[in-house]
Amino acid sequence: MKRDIPAPLGLFDRVPDRIFGPLASPNRRQHWKLLLLLYERFFGPDAPLPPENGHLHGVVTAEIAAFIQNHRDWQAEDDAQSITDPRILANLTLDKLCHAGWLKKDHVGVRDFIDMPPASMKFLELLQRFATLGPPMIAGKVQVIFNTLRQVKLNPGREAAGLHEAADAARELIGVLNATRFRIREMLHAIASFDDTRVIVKAVFEDLIAEIFIRDYHTLRTSDHPLRHRWEIIQIAEELRDTTTVREQLVAAYQRSLHLPFDKAEIAFENDIAQFKRFERIDEYLDRMNDIVEKATRRAFDFIHYRLRSYDRLDELLEQAKAGIAAAAGAGLVIYAGVAPGEPFSAIRLRTARPKAARGERAIIRRHKPSPRELALHALSQTMEINRRVTADEIRLFLAGPLARNSAVTSDELRIGSINDLCVFLTLCRAALVAAVHDGEDARDDPLFVLSRGYRFSMDLSEDGPLTDNEYLIVPRFTVSRTQGAAYA
Repeated sequence: MKRDIPAPLGLFDRVPDRIFGPLASPNRRQHWKLLLLLYERFFGPDAPLPPENGHLHGVVTAEIAAFIQNHRDWQAEDDAQSITDPRILANLTLDKLCHAGWLKKDHVGVRDFIDMPPASMKFLELLQRFATLGPPMIAGKVQVIFNTLRQVKLNPGREAAGLHEAADAARELIGVLNATRFRIREMLHAIASFDDTRVIVKAVFEDLIAEIFIRDYHTLRTSDHPLRHRWEIIQIAEELRDTTTVREQLVAAYQRSLHLPFDKAEIAFENDIAQFKRFERIDEYLDRMNDIVEKATRRAFDFIHYRLRSYDRLDELLEQAKAGIAAAAGAGLVIYAGVAPGEPFSAIRLRTARPKAARGERAIIRRHKPSPRELALHALSQTMEINRRVTADEIRLFLAGPLARNSAVTSDELRIGSINDLCVFLTLCRAALVAAVHDGEDARDDPLFVLSRGYRFSMDLSEDGPLTDNEYLIVPRFTVSRTQGAAYA
């Protein structure tokens, strides 16, 4: 018999129906502060360990009465229009919070105890986190997503839950970029309504830059910001989706952890992968946000320059001057203007024209022809770079002869016939040293082992261990053998 999947729970299936009542009353701001105070003093993680049955009714009402007495802005509501006693108001407020579901009253014997239900406590924590939300850190979110995907790639079945959480973090990150863009547009409209230069300066240098921007906004485009991993995030997500065995493990894990049938688990998996694919457009989000930031800053500074260049009291000063002239004329006084005599707009008062400075001659750009010595030095530099380059193909060519005859070779059997052979030999020696010092799992992603994938290394690092002494080097003897899987097991 097929069992029906229960519908997801709604908001009021998790919290009491009347929970928003105190937060919609005339004292909503005071109720919010009071809830935070009670949470901090009695029910939160930083509060002292509560008694088994909760806190005594009298202790909680005394705290509420002290809060009401210290807040003169507490408004009289419909059920307490004529009540001014803080103790009575405290009891009425406590009953209102219990009726709304924020608190719960229990009778034990002849005494009443107050506690906060877990659902209301969690809901209050979410609201508090939302109310105190500041500018986010993009770097931390990207780094967590990248690290989680690497763990999922190493162990898909065990880390599937982390993939789902990382997808939620990716969705939230894109939402942050969109929200920041919208909030900057709101600031653009708000700047137009400012009348005071000081208010404009505060809005630009405090609100606009410090409050609503991303906290690490100025480092988003730097080379060491975790956003540089976005293409690796996309690549790993595509590998998880396109590798059949890995995909089957992840979908099966989604079925178990999310309690979904196979088809819905596949849809949930595809939706999560799509969230990581949105990193392909991260540059578009950043460019668009940069344009809006630049426009907002330019408009704010235009307002500042206008305020600094104009007189806020110009109309008032003109009215005072007009009244003064009229009063002086009525009293028969002579008014002397503070200007030089003569016609105010005569040609002699115009500034003498300044001669234009002669344009300098532009230097002719000549193409430099390298000398034979410069060409030879350039060719020598390229030859040196090529001979010192170590790639996976050069490692295979260097080991092809020795490993064709044996399943494993020691460093004594490796012959150095060129500079490139010497560089490859040193690379293999360092890989063997890293393999001997570090655990294989820790060193799996080391660039040395990515470069020499397909080979296993070992080295004896004891004080009396054997050495390889050839015509160029003296190093601890190491062994190289071929494998079928990773760089070494």
